[in-house]
Amino acid sequence: MSGRLVISITTVVVTALMVAAAYELWVIPRYGGELKQLRMKEIYDRSDRTFVEKAKIRYAKKLGEPASDIMEGRYTTVMHIKGDVCVSLNLEPPGVGGVPTYCFDSKSSAVTWSDDNGE
Repeated sequence: MSGRLVISITTVVVTALMVAAAYELWVIPRYGGELKQLRMKEIYDRSDRTFVEKAKIRYAKKLGEPASDIMEGRYTTVMHIKGDVCVSLNLEPPGVGGVPTYCFDSKSSAVTWSDDNGE
């Protein structure tokens, strides 16, 4: 009976590897550009746009680069936490490096917390 279990587990593992290989060889080359375009779209509430732009400007200033360049390979995540609006500038996979996060007071837009030392 344990022989059957080993074969079943092996079959599952081999099948999973074949599906992953097919995805790499067929789906990504064919649709990869479209998938990347979908991921790169910024999705957040319009009322958060000011906070997102402030986070981008702060991070660009830290790096000494134009704000228009820093989002290459990044996307934003916006979280509302106890009266603060926190913006993370996440890396697209397989990006390596830090994820700068800035929190702003939702009323005054003042920075309440930041972490941008991950580079």
